Amino acid sequence: MALDEAGRFRLTTKLADTLGQDDAGFARVDAQFAQVAISFAHVDGRFFQVDAKLSDLRTELHKTLRVHFLALITTMVAMNTMMVSIVALLK
Repeated sequence: MALDEAGRFRLTTKLADTLGQDDAGFARVDAQFAQVAISFAHVDGRFFQVDAKLSDLRTELHKTLRVHFLALITTMVAMNTMMVSIVALLK
C-alpha cells in the first residue's frame, strides 16, 4: 500500500505535530524540574539557617552548663566546709 503525495504530506504533517507536542511536553517537564531545583535550593537555605541556630543554641547550652556546674561545685565545697566546721565545734 503506497502513499500518494497527499498521504505522505498528511503523514509528515501529523508526525511533525506529534513531535512538536512532545517537545512542548518536554519543555513543560524541564520547567517543572527547574521549579523543583529552586524549591530545593530554598529548602537547603532554610537548613543552613536551622544549623546556624542549633550551633548557637549548643554554644549557649555549654556556657550555661559550665556556669551551673561551677556554682554547684562552689556550693558543695561551701557545704563541706560548714560540715567540717560544725563537726569540729561539736567535739
